[in-house]
Amino acid sequence: MRTLLTLVTAALLAAAAPAAAVALPLQSTVDIPVNRFSIGLIDAPGGQPYIVETPKPGDTITRQARVTNNAGSAQDISVYAGPADMDDGKFNVENAGEVNALTAWTSVDKPTVHLNDGQFAYVTVTIKVPSTAPSATLYGSIWAAIGNSRVGVRMDVKVGGTNGPAANFLITDLIPQRQSDGAAVVAAAVTNTGNHSVDMTGRLYLTDGPGGQWLEAVLAQPTTLAAGASGTVLFVIPNSASLPNGPWKADARLKNGYFANQSTKNITFPNAESPATGSLGSLGSGSLGSLGSGSLGSLGFGS
Repeated sequence: MRTLLTLVTAALLAAAAPAAAVALPLQSTVDIPVNRFSIGLIDAPGGQPYIVETPKPGDTITRQARVTNNAGSAQDISVYAGPADMDDGKFNVENAGEVNALTAWTSVDKPTVHLNDGQFAYVTVTIKVPSTAPSATLYGSIWAAIGNSRVGVRMDVKVGGTNGPAANFLITDLIPQRQSDGAAVVAAAVTNTGNHSVDMTGRLYLTDGPGGQWLEAVLAQPTTLAAGASGTVLFVIPNSASLPNGPWKADARLKNGYFANQSTKNITFPNAESPATGSLGSLGSGSLGSLGSGSLGSLGFGS
């Protein structure tokens, strides 16, 4: 689920320090205060504290960042790219582990740096824009993290070129189903409204179930939709054969690396099918039995 954190930037920078963007801790439990370690650009044009670029498809961007440890003891500091978006003029970052197209294009040469107190290390950030990339404005951060605390450098990347705009999509329905083994499934009906194929990922949240039950987030099965095509994205709920039918509040959140959309619906799963024992049982002991000893016996030995 997206965490809304605002990057505090140039106003907090010392004049001699590298350009940096400092973030609030990801969670309330803070392992190391965020003012005890830092990350900042050392080669930004004009001292710009962000990575702000306007590449064309096929371009490669390289930037240098400096990670510093002032935590009072040696630390292993993780460095990685994370997604963000703009909402009503606010720069909102997402939790660790989330992705978008920009993070898929971005790599660092040192995913972890071990630093003694007072030491720093240089990290190379590389953004490789695919030649097939559509026109889009993407946001993210380069994070330095110790446990649940992290600080970051903001990324604003606007891709130009002639490949056309990134494809958006619509979630038109959420359909509760059960598989033959009784597992509960929610099928999200999705339409690709653009001129590029889309790779769908996402999460489903089920809440307000019988007796106030709720489930942990369920990951979508990765699905690709061709330009202009419609299809379904499945959320298969693990170990759910005995899951109550409902009603449940289903909240599906899907994204394709460029856009994110959400749909909420009250649903009730159908009853699980009972094992078929009647006609198959008769078939197994009656018809097939007669076939085996009667007809086939005559076939094999009569004439």
